[in-house]
Amino acid sequence: MKLLYLLLLVLLPLTAPAQRAALETLLRQKNVAGLQLIHTKGSNATAYYLGQRRQGTAGAVDAETVFQAASLGKVVLAYLALRLHDQGRLDLDRPLLRYAPTPASPTPAAPAA
Repeated sequence: MKLLYLLLLVLLPLTAPAQRAALETLLRQKNVAGLQLIHTKGSNATAYYLGQRRQGTAGAVDAETVFQAASLGKVVLAYLALRLHDQGRLDLDRPLLRYAPTPASPTPAAPAA
């Protein structure tokens, strides 16, 4: 998780070539074989494919490389929820529907005659 935050801090203020150089340096420092990363800001998206598919091999990471990795979505959501709770902005005992009402469900179409 710390590496994810470090990546965000490195990427936010830099231009694409500087971001790539910073990522390559970070990969070497942290002994990470390779990574795929999409950095979006507004409507611009920059894709990064860096390093090797496996440590010690010649196969480079590209857009088709598949990594065995866990999803971070649940971890990030839990972290954010606990931060909001610490700030007094989220009560963990309060039903979620009190924070955001149920979206309207679409009306089913009438059957064709």
